[in-house]
Amino acid sequence: MNESINIPNNNYEKNNKTLLYIIIILLLVIIISVVGIMLLNNNNTFISKKNNSRTVMIYMVGSNLESKSGLATSDLNSINLSNLEEKKVNVILIAGGAKKWYNDYIDKNETSIYKLEKDGIKKIKTQELKNMGKSEVLSDFLNYVYDNYKTDKYDLVFWDHGGAITGSEFDELHDDDNLNLYEFKTALENSPFNSNNKLELVIFRTCLNATIEVASVFADYSNYLVASEEVTLGANYTSVLNFINEIEPSDKEIDVGKKYIAAYQNQIKSIRDKSIFSSQSSIYSTYSLINLQNVKLLVASVNDFFGSINVKNNFSTISRIRANLRQYGQDEPSYDMIDLYSIVNELRTLDQTKADKVLNEFNKTVVYNWATNPESRGISIYFPYNGTPSAKTALISVYNGLSGFDKYKSFISDFNTAKLAGGGRTYSYALNKINVEKEEKTKEVDFTLELTKEQKETFAQARYVVYRKNEDGYYSPIYIRGKAEVDGNNITASIRNKQLRVYSTTDKEDKGSTLVLREVEEDDKYVKYETTVLLERFKDLEDYAFDPGIINLLYDKETKKIDVISAVYKENGKASTAIIDFSYYDSVAFSISSGWTILDEEGNYIGTRYDENGQIIGNGVITGWEEKPGQYAFTLDNFEDNLEYYCVFEIYDIYGNVSYSKLVKMK
Repeated sequence: MNESINIPNNNYEKNNKTLLYIIIILLLVIIISVVGIMLLNNNNTFISKKNNSRTVMIYMVGSNLESKSGLATSDLNSINLSNLEEKKVNVILIAGGAKKWYNDYIDKNETSIYKLEKDGIKKIKTQELKNMGKSEVLSDFLNYVYDNYKTDKYDLVFWDHGGAITGSEFDELHDDDNLNLYEFKTALENSPFNSNNKLELVIFRTCLNATIEVASVFADYSNYLVASEEVTLGANYTSVLNFINEIEPSDKEIDVGKKYIAAYQNQIKSIRDKSIFSSQSSIYSTYSLINLQNVKLLVASVNDFFGSINVKNNFSTISRIRANLRQYGQDEPSYDMIDLYSIVNELRTLDQTKADKVLNEFNKTVVYNWATNPESRGISIYFPYNGTPSAKTALISVYNGLSGFDKYKSFISDFNTAKLAGGGRTYSYALNKINVEKEEKTKEVDFTLELTKEQKETFAQARYVVYRKNEDGYYSPIYIRGKAEVDGNNITASIRNKQLRVYSTTDKEDKGSTLVLREVEEDDKYVKYETTVLLERFKDLEDYAFDPGIINLLYDKETKKIDVISAVYKENGKASTAIIDFSYYDSVAFSISSGWTILDEEGNYIGTRYDENGQIIGNGVITGWEEKPGQYAFTLDNFEDNLEYYCVFEIYDIYGNVSYSKLVKMK
């Protein structure tokens, strides 16, 4: 029987299904590729991954640091461009805000954007002159870099002067306008960086910006912050941006942050190693690495702790502690910045549980801290005390734009009000018991004043001034702002080895000249001093210079030696952070005071008075002692036998009032 039988071709159907699967997979690959390309072109939703790469953005406002000393150029030139690998790191720079640049690639009449490449620093976007103290300039820069350079990681470096909670980035070409904390926040809000797309690291190459207030602003936009509690130094023969050459693709934020801090340490070492400076020049340096992801918890604990303190009931305790804490940026007392850990620890007995919470969160937040003094733990906080009334009003108002500080703002506002309420009070020390003790063999002298019960209750701190009486009847301030010791009801000034003398190291006949010495601060090992100078360059008339400056000295209590640790410019009565390069100058003239009027017509002490620029008010004249840079040395001596010396206490109460003891003859 011939019968047709249809037998299914199973292999054929199987092959058709396989082909169909392949076609579907290919279509999916094509679709994913097309979508990927579309997303790649949408800069706001997709970030290309390129070998774990990083972009470092530098917001550089040169200011007088560049126009005066070329510090910005020095920092940029420190980067070894030949070692830059763009697959590893892009370095994009925006620069402006200086009247003069010490290079040929930045135009002072522009605020252009540059890229650091192996063969040089190249302009990649020409821009007209802009005010770099405006938020839109920062946000436009961030957007431009993000749109044009796609990498895994982004870091942001701020380069300029710093002003604690007033911000940073002072534009010299626009009346020193700067980015305040509100403007930082606004700029970041208008950038691609947010809580879901954070910067890896924000670095402040500035002074005083390691504050809890600054950290709170950047917490939503970056993972970590690197900044300094104290004033930072810069010099045109050493720099810090060369940390960029040390970055590796595998580096995390903490690694990069530590490399930056190491670069700053090396910069300080380089300054220290200059023959004119002491080996102890790093004694007052700080930098810390802050975990911004924990800052909100720290802010909450700070707010809770200070909110629990009754200012009225504890005012005297709070004020006395605050008066004696280290204050950062002492040349600008209105900043009123102190170490957060220190103040909470000192006030711990007022609420131990909440204080311990702050200290615990603090230790989680500061992941790395380098400081050459034990009081600096890594984060500072604003606490009004020494600033002018207008400065306090302005700085307290900063908290209106910060979240989470409402109770702390109330605390410092209440404290400031209570302090002002006690203003104007003075005490008479003319009848107090004063004792002068002399050691005949060594000619050393102690000056002691006994406080009354009322005075002791409101006493906060005391300092003293030593004068030498001249033949014309005027008094020369020899030692200013020495910190007095407190022992029970007595305050004591040790008038020993307080006369600073400068002498030539090349002239054996030179017996030295006495300088005006100002005590800046003291710890267990050292005392830091400063004295003023005039720097002269006259061998090249076209490049003539006559610049005021401050020389900082350090006295080692163990070795009894005193050395120069740094020298900085002084402009408009304020110290700069630019280290003076003495090789530029032909001579250094040390100022010597010939005498001032310090008594009124009735013979009462009225004090050494200063004008708004920090200059002494009086009817004396300034004479000078001159020598070539580095050809001089210093010694601290006891006072000369044939001259009259006098001492007076400046006594501060818990309200900030200053009263004076009577002027007492020491010898």
